[in-house]
Amino acid sequence: MPDALDDERAVFASSLGRVLHAARMLRLEGKTYVSILGDGPIGLLAAQVMAKRNASVRLLGTNAANLELCTKWGVKHRAQHEVGRRQDQDVVFDCTGTDESVDLAISLVRPRGSVVLMRTPRETATISPASIIRDELQVFGSRGCAIGEAVAELAAERVDVLSLIARRLRFDDGPQALVAAREPGTLKILLDAA
Repeated sequence: MPDALDDERAVFASSLGRVLHAARMLRLEGKTYVSILGDGPIGLLAAQVMAKRNASVRLLGTNAANLELCTKWGVKHRAQHEVGRRQDQDVVFDCTGTDESVDLAISLVRPRGSVVLMRTPRETATISPASIIRDELQVFGSRGCAIGEAVAELAAERVDVLSLIARRLRFDDGPQALVAAREPGTLKILLDAA
């Protein structure tokens, strides 16, 4: 890790690397409409990265406090239950991995558009191939990681990750951290081992 990269930012290298890898897979520049499903850490990182590569990005989520981070970054956002299903999105990133979000992603993307699955759904998840075939959709899974690029982005502070830290606790407070991590909307909890 570069000396300029502090530990609080460095812990996000893997998550940011996954987002950068997915963005590179699709060559987002010039795509008109991009939607991101999920307001957890991966979704919020994706919103920042995609907004820098494409002007029309929106994040759909369920936690009002997490959605407010998008306001801070100038990224459009909306409660997921309010979204219409117009099939007009060029690319939809599913950062939640639920059965419902995969179906929602497929219902939002335009014919010949792309869906990127960033989280692994349950083994028993069912995806109906009818609309994928009928609308000639491209469905990608993304688990790779552009770690070198992520470290460079973090060291240069081009992505706001500090806003994703919900709490900082001492290592001895590990049990308290586990309880706090279960609270709705909690993004990242950092444990200091020093």
